[in-house]
Amino acid sequence: MRYRGHDRRAVARTVEVPHRLLTGSAAAFALAFLLAAAVQHSAPLYGEQLWTLALALWSTVSFGAGVALLVAWRVGGWAAPGRVGTGLLAAAVLVSVVPRLSSAVGEPVSTVRPLVLAAILLAGGVVSARALDGAIVDTTLQPLHELVRLIVIAVVGVLASQLALQGGLVGHLTVARLVPAAVAAGVALRVLLLTRRASSPLVRPLVGFWLLLSAAFTLHAAPGVVAQAAAVACAAAAAALVAQLAAGFLKAALTAHTLRSLRTLAVLAERSDAVQRERERRHDALNALAAIRSASDVLAANAEALDDATRAELVSATRAELDRVERMLAAGRETATDDLRLDDALGPVLLTWRQRGLVVDARLDGGVVRADRDAVCRVVDNLLQNAVRHAPGTRVRMRVVSARGTVHLEVSNDGPALPLQRGSSAGQGVGLASSRRLAREAGGELTVLAPSGRGFTVTLSLPAPTSTGSVERQAG
Repeated sequence: MRYRGHDRRAVARTVEVPHRLLTGSAAAFALAFLLAAAVQHSAPLYGEQLWTLALALWSTVSFGAGVALLVAWRVGGWAAPGRVGTGLLAAAVLVSVVPRLSSAVGEPVSTVRPLVLAAILLAGGVVSARALDGAIVDTTLQPLHELVRLIVIAVVGVLASQLALQGGLVGHLTVARLVPAAVAAGVALRVLLLTRRASSPLVRPLVGFWLLLSAAFTLHAAPGVVAQAAAVACAAAAAALVAQLAAGFLKAALTAHTLRSLRTLAVLAERSDAVQRERERRHDALNALAAIRSASDVLAANAEALDDATRAELVSATRAELDRVERMLAAGRETATDDLRLDDALGPVLLTWRQRGLVVDARLDGGVVRADRDAVCRVVDNLLQNAVRHAPGTRVRMRVVSARGTVHLEVSNDGPALPLQRGSSAGQGVGLASSRRLAREAGGELTVLAPSGRGFTVTLSLPAPTSTGSVERQAG
């Protein structure tokens, strides 16, 4: 089963075991061996205290690694590190109270301590097996419940140890010390058998971890300075292994969380952009519909007074604007770049605005651009709409300037300066934002100039066609 829990979070990538895992463990083994050998050679009486210190160090490192693995589970959702982290936390807590448990049993501490450790290792082994044989992502894991369950298993193991001692089943110190070694070896074998159906990157490190613990307890049961130093070194190597493993999982989880956050931000930005585009498109469509309504009103009110040419021109402009609105509202429409004569492309737009009472002085002769017809019409329509809104009653001037392969369409009037920022009212500044985006998408640029604080000039710069031959032939 891949997922368990309501949170179907995506796993960014497969967690890789650090490449220097073996190197770090070997270095810890060598350093601990040299230090332990030196201490026992100079002060042989401190051999057992050194082993206790090694267990305390292993317990401290295991506690930190357990916390890191639980953080990796919480952030990344991986179930296996969460369960292993829970087991390490339980082992670290229980190992620290082993002397008290040993005293409570009432038997010699040197005999009882290995049996209590065996019970703790057995509890950790159960967690290791469950970690590799469950869901990859499990957001229903409850570490506190797991800790309580492991502590109960360990306490039962302590009671079983007491019964074994009282019944004489385990009375020899060497035999007692071999019990945790046998438990660790059994757990390593169990984890190894799970490799056939478990693909978790934790398999090999866990096998190595339990083998190192088994070797540590086995060597601790053997006499001699070298064996005791090697036991301490194996415990240190096991601690180094889980520390590196926890660091690797924590780094991978934080990376996955960062990638997930970036993907979320990208999706939110994309949706925000889509909402803004829809808002701009609705704004432009309403402008075009208002122009169509105005032309329709003129046709309805003055049908008899209009001559045939004017009537036909209004009908043609109305149809052209309707077609433009349909294309504007069509989903998934692609940009159609073509060579355009500005006077032909903008004719219907200018006519509808003139019918609405706007005075437009347009000198567009010779203006030929390569752009999308609808995009150019939307930009000019927005500019005229802003002129009416912010400078009502003024004359709008339009002229074309060509320079170095670029055609500049200048739209200006003498009214108040055009606000460059969006306002809070509906539609305020939306047309300008839409015009700038459309100009960029068409390969051009939109610039606004208000030199004296009154009046404004907006320049729409568009690329000129590489050759005007086809346009001239169409005009002819």
